[in-house]
Amino acid sequence: MKQECCAVVAVHGIGSGTESERRGFSKSLATLVYGSQHYDEDSWQESVWEGENESFDRVMRKIVKRLIKKDIFPSVLSVKGWRNQLKCFAAKVACFALKERYGEALVDYSMAVLDALFDFVRYLDSDNGKKMRSRVRNDIERICKSHKEGVVVLAHSLGSLIAHDVLHEMTSGSASGNSIKAFITIGSPIQWAFELRDVDDKQEKDWFSIGEVPWFNFFYSEDPVAIDGPIDGKIFSGVENICLDLPEELRKLQTSWKAHCAYWEDAAFAERIRSIIGLNVD
Repeated sequence: MKQECCAVVAVHGIGSGTESERRGFSKSLATLVYGSQHYDEDSWQESVWEGENESFDRVMRKIVKRLIKKDIFPSVLSVKGWRNQLKCFAAKVACFALKERYGEALVDYSMAVLDALFDFVRYLDSDNGKKMRSRVRNDIERICKSHKEGVVVLAHSLGSLIAHDVLHEMTSGSASGNSIKAFITIGSPIQWAFELRDVDDKQEKDWFSIGEVPWFNFFYSEDPVAIDGPIDGKIFSGVENICLDLPEELRKLQTSWKAHCAYWEDAAFAERIRSIIGLNVD
């Protein structure tokens, strides 16, 4: 039986796919936290902001498809010498065959890279950033209203930057801000992303604060996004940094993206979350 505890709102980071495809991104971690017999979809909910980028992603996908289909070789007749013409023709045929067989895979790979880059850039743009924050804030406030025990916000990667801004706004004058019991960041770029933000001195000082909300920043030393490691507590007051050990079974598969995403499968990290939200599972 599960005791009364804080609800969790999980906020995803960058990544390819549509909003519907992103839903369920944190279910593996939620199952580790609650146990497969006690997983509670009401107490663990997700905030998916990807939908704000879908129209932009559709346009980018069309552009990428056109570029991949484009014939990059000159006309065979414009090449001098029959040998060079034959080489040019062979290259055209080989390129066409590769595009026919692997064209969609190339598009998917290219979009995954572009999505990761443009999600971050688009968030730093004020108009798009406001829309993303609005989605996350609405989700958090909705869950705050239905969970009197309080809410813990768990945010990954770019999601931690979005959630930090939302909590700053909420704790600066929102009744719902009192319901936030803790903020957990994983694989966070907040430390170095702050240097890229176009804000004046007053806004910078304001931006550091999320009120009295306890902030736990978890990271792997192998995580390339959390490249600076601990978040500077002298600048971001109240943050507690915890370095996690990348699980041995994940080290065997380790690549840069695996280290950045391994939090979702980390049983030791799940135990930390259980302690923070006040959960005991019998």
